[in-house]
Amino acid sequence: MSYTWGHIMMGLGVLLDMMGLFHAVISSSDKITINATSTREMMPDSAFYQDCLDASFKELLKAAKSRKRRNAN
Repeated sequence: MSYTWGHIMMGLGVLLDMMGLFHAVISSSDKITINATSTREMMPDSAFYQDCLDASFKELLKAAKSRKRRNAN
């Protein structure tokens, strides 16, 4: 969790006209929080979207670790 002056920071985006999806991303130290706010029309299955984000992040971490090992040699 991210903290500012002892308070937990939460990512939140307000949808306005002509907006169907909003991402709020907060990072602090070794943590990252991604919040997606959407309409049901734009994203009918938010659990699937979360699974996709999780898989993409794991792939990114794997690639970063691989690059770090190559640069260390």
